Amino acid sequence: VLAPLARLRSPQSDKRTYGHLLVLGGSQSYPGAVLMTVLAALRSGVGLVTAFVPESLVPAFAARAPEAMWVGCPVTPEGGVALEAESLIRRRLDRAQAWVIGPGLGREPETQALVASVLKQSAVPVVLDADVLQPELVGLGSASRILTPHAGEFARISGGRTVREMARSPGHTVVLKGSVTQVAAGEGVAHSFFGGPVLARGGSGDLLAGLIGGLLAQQPQDPALAAARGVVWHGLAADRLARQSGQVAVVTTDLLDQLGPVLRELNG
Repeated sequence: VLAPLARLRSPQSDKRTYGHLLVLGGSQSYPGAVLMTVLAALRSGVGLVTAFVPESLVPAFAARAPEAMWVGCPVTPEGGVALEAESLIRRRLDRAQAWVIGPGLGREPETQALVASVLKQSAVPVVLDADVLQPELVGLGSASRILTPHAGEFARISGGRTVREMARSPGHTVVLKGSVTQVAAGEGVAHSFFGGPVLARGGSGDLLAGLIGGLLAQQPQDPALAAARGVVWHGLAADRLARQSGQVAVVTTDLLDQLGPVLRELNG
């Protein structure tokens, strides 16, 4: 599933060839999640990344990841992205091939209302992660979507359905994260055994969301492929990190430096 990523790219391409990903996430309570998502998206091969985050986070994030375009958004009194950010987002909707929404965003009603509005307006596929995995949000809008829950989030949004049953909903791909991660679309369910205990730490899901989102922006017509490709790449990078540094004395973002070597090894 990763072999196409290991091939040489066309010399006639430019940044627009590889898609534009929009990311909506972050809050003053959970600033790190969206940064990890953007860092992973930047490693996915996507051409452009624009991130909408609380305005107070922009200086630090721009210093850490200058390759992304950071849009500072008004905040609520509690530090989440405020509904007033809708006008900033609307002006950029026509530039995007895909969305990632949710990492670090929080559950404030005003922020959730903003997410609902974005989902109703957007025509491009979206990755929904973390706090926006709510029953009232996951089915909004007409665009295809990739849901990336862990077991607790899946219980919250599934209504008692199985992964296969949820994936039968039109346009839905479900990535149920776990020791064996399931990727379900239509009638098919694939299983990934890659990654292991290296991924059993905070932030690994944020990296996965960014990786899948970047891949989705490059091939928005095939969400199931983007989901499967992201899961496998993420897991193989974790396996390689374990072989290099062990499973214990590592941090989540160490995985990013393994993404390139995983692709190089496919050639050889």
